[in-house]
Amino acid sequence: YILGPLDRDHYFMYVMDNITRPAREETDMQLNMLMYDIGEEVASHFYSEVDSANDDVTANIREKTGLTKLFDSQEIVQDQVWTPCGYSANAFTADEYWTTHITPEEHCSYASFETNASYETYEPIVSEVLDIFKPKRCTLLMLLDADSKCGKRRSSGESIGACGYAGYTMKTRTMNEFGPGYYVIKTDLCKTESK
Repeated sequence: YILGPLDRDHYFMYVMDNITRPAREETDMQLNMLMYDIGEEVASHFYSEVDSANDDVTANIREKTGLTKLFDSQEIVQDQVWTPCGYSANAFTADEYWTTHITPEEHCSYASFETNASYETYEPIVSEVLDIFKPKRCTLLMLLDADSKCGKRRSSGESIGACGYAGYTMKTRTMNEFGPGYYVIKTDLCKTESK
């Protein structure tokens, strides 16, 4: 599948799903955030003079950047910073994960965030991640089973966070249903210019 306009940001998605719906209830959901041109101040925290993993150096990075809000309440957090730059963090519970990867170089700064955590709506977590990284552009990908928390909310006509956010303008939104009850929503956001 190709999601989005071919002459702008688009996403190639490969889907393998052998589940026959509605034979059983499926509650999978996944959020992916692809962020480009991240804020210079936050990017500066992902440079290091030493390779370091799961220690005071990486804990300090989580604290200074605000990543503690996303990860530190999880059962296991594994993170690493590289020389001269780059950072990855993975957090896990028994059934859920949260992960982020950052390339901070100014000419190609990029951050990703992904989770399969079960939320009623993605709005609070997306707002938090946008506030941390302050990207100029962001692509949101939301994969949902209809019986997931967000899937049920979307089916009832309520927002799940696939639209606009404070400080950002929605440029495009695409939805594709892969089969009855399993779909993806792709939303492209651009930072709103200050006047």
